[in-house]
Amino acid sequence: MESGTPKSTREWFYLIAVVVLLEFIFLHSVYTYGTDKEVLAYSSFAGTITSIILALIAIIWGFVQTITQQNSAVELGKQIDSLKDAGKNVTGSAEALTEGLTHLSNVAKKLEDIGEVVTASQKGITDVSGMMGDLIKAQEKIRPIVDTPDTTTAIDANTLVQWITAANIGATNSIYCLYKLDSKKLDRAAVGKLLNEAFHAARPGGDKFDLSDYFRGHVAATSGLLKAMGLLQIDNQDIAQLSPTLKEALATYFSKEDPKELGYPTDSYEAFNHLKKYFANS
Repeated sequence: MESGTPKSTREWFYLIAVVVLLEFIFLHSVYTYGTDKEVLAYSSFAGTITSIILALIAIIWGFVQTITQQNSAVELGKQIDSLKDAGKNVTGSAEALTEGLTHLSNVAKKLEDIGEVVTASQKGITDVSGMMGDLIKAQEKIRPIVDTPDTTTAIDANTLVQWITAANIGATNSIYCLYKLDSKKLDRAAVGKLLNEAFHAARPGGDKFDLSDYFRGHVAATSGLLKAMGLLQIDNQDIAQLSPTLKEALATYFSKEDPKELGYPTDSYEAFNHLKKYFANS
């Protein structure tokens, strides 16, 4: 007979017959030995022994269960400690993740700043390229003057304005000094010292090292180039004389003596204003 399957009629019949037979044996034993005191004594003793054995089994069973429960409690404590450690690890991971996200945010911000710098640099390169293009065009018109033995002016005022616009700040300041010293004595050392003062006026917090000789070289190079182009003459008394074409070009370029209008960078405003103030008071 398999477990879980309904019992057949024959099986029920056998079960009932066994129960009845056992009951008959029990009743027969009671009827036969019910009045025998010795049997009753043995039965009582057997019941006592059985009770003692069952009590011992119960005690041992309870002891075993207690030990099992203690082991389970110890194991449960270990599991709780493991969960606490896991919780600490999760907390540490969350903090590390937060720090990582903050670092990524800072990196992204720096990348944005770098992108802005790159964009500004590209714009600056484009502006410089445009200025170089204008300078090259101006030099194409200037080259015939340098290659020709005579000093006949072969350049107009507009081309000179483009050339001055494309020049760097040092050359522009030197040309401005020559413009203001027209028909006056050109003392290159004094002009170099003046340009040095203007340079430091734009950098009040910087080192006050002397660049007079450097700017004196600027003036000499600029005046030499203009002489070679037939736009400037300097006599034996060092009197500078600008050509009419150069005068017209400089009058046009410096019509507004405003460094912002002239396209100066902001950190060079004070240098030009220093020169303008000097010549206004001289």
